[in-house]
Amino acid sequence: SKIKCKIVYTGFVIRESLKKIKKIKWGNNGDMIASCGGSPIGQKILTTSIECHQNHFRDRKLYIFLNPHLNGLERKIHNFKYLKNVFIQEFSWNFIDHLKSSALSISMAGYNSIIETISTATPAIVVPYNKNREQLSRVLKLKNENRFEIINMDDLNSNTLYTKINNITGYDSISSDINIRGTEFISDYLRELA
Repeated sequence: SKIKCKIVYTGFVIRESLKKIKKIKWGNNGDMIASCGGSPIGQKILTTSIECHQNHFRDRKLYIFLNPHLNGLERKIHNFKYLKNVFIQEFSWNFIDHLKSSALSISMAGYNSIIETISTATPAIVVPYNKNREQLSRVLKLKNENRFEIINMDDLNSNTLYTKINNITGYDSISSDINIRGTEFISDYLRELA
């Protein structure tokens, strides 16, 4: 006899924030968050975010989230921890809660960064790694749907970031028709099979 497999699309699986968190919008002096994923290239995103923050948005809080695998970056970034309204976070198991409460996210365009900003409806500026075709194709699709502002890594500087921040902060949140309820769908599907 033949074995048959049924393939079922579940949607994206993501850990959702279980807390009731109020998002403070950009117009109400909301916070900024910058993260760099697992790549050393992310260091430029963090240092540029800090520079832009200090030049233009010093009255807002900027939370910097470091990846624990980046050697040497911690020492360099920690030199900035004495700046006004800059908060350095080594790592957080509750990153999605921080993102949910933020008015703006600045990050690379990795899978987790993109899907978490969509799930929390956080306006985002993304800087895809030019040598990663997956990140480039992801952001090009989302750019057409007006979900993010995109900066090429070669164009990333404080002035470019400032311009992109002013472009995207007109949106208080992003809406999405992307299915992020994969876990819920899997549970329902397995119950139906039982």
